[in-house]
Amino acid sequence: MTTPEIIEAFGTSVERCDILEGWLRFREALTQEGLIRGVQWLNGSFCEKLIGREPRDLDLVTFCVVPVDPVELHALTARLQVRQVSP
Repeated sequence: MTTPEIIEAFGTSVERCDILEGWLRFREALTQEGLIRGVQWLNGSFCEKLIGREPRDLDLVTFCVVPVDPVELHALTARLQVRQVSP
């Protein structure tokens, strides 16, 4: 799905729109850091039709092309406050 399709499909309440705004701010932060090639997986209750309650968060995995230089990668990770997962 494209970003506009995600917003149209899931932006159905104030709570969901707030979550989407946070997701868009995160995407903008990635773009500002030069991380423009990648894909994101969205999942969790946010992607489901809930009965009687609204989702509180969005489960998200981001795969992107990152700098090869270890020093630059460490600085980027610190700026984005991202937890690295080792294989």
